[in-house]
Amino acid sequence: MKLSAPWIKFYRELEALFAEDEEVRVVYDEEVNEVKLYVENSVKAEALSQLLPEEKTFGNVTLRITVIPGNNVLKGVDLFSRAFEGNPALSYVLPIDCPMGHFEYAIFKPKVVQFFNDDIGDLNGLCSTLYQDIAKDVFGSETGIFFCTEPTEQKLQKPLGEWP
Repeated sequence: MKLSAPWIKFYRELEALFAEDEEVRVVYDEEVNEVKLYVENSVKAEALSQLLPEEKTFGNVTLRITVIPGNNVLKGVDLFSRAFEGNPALSYVLPIDCPMGHFEYAIFKPKVVQFFNDDIGDLNGLCSTLYQDIAKDVFGSETGIFFCTEPTEQKLQKPLGEWP
């Protein structure tokens, strides 16, 4: 069994997150230790370039992350709406104003995603997780957006403030 480095897992998470999106192609360049996201939709590319960090450090190894193309400034849920436009992984984005403040949520489909990840967590080299968990790991908390999974039970789909 061959073990992969943590930056390879990060690349595979990005690849899994956008695997069903026809407008995004994720490529890892091992020679320069860089992940490139080729995005056909320029608006989506702009949003992704602002959401993703330019570099991610794993100990003493730095992974560069490049979105091709991308350059305009968007914020919050607009950023996620544009970045995931047409991607079936995201259900919707939701801004909520309540007495405690303003919160923004990215609500992902309730689907278990599996991708190849040859670490010691699984003998078969599979990682099984939810889109929400991948987004938390890939985008982190710097975005100011909370990540959750869409409820599958109708009785759980009550708007905020209507809970018993």
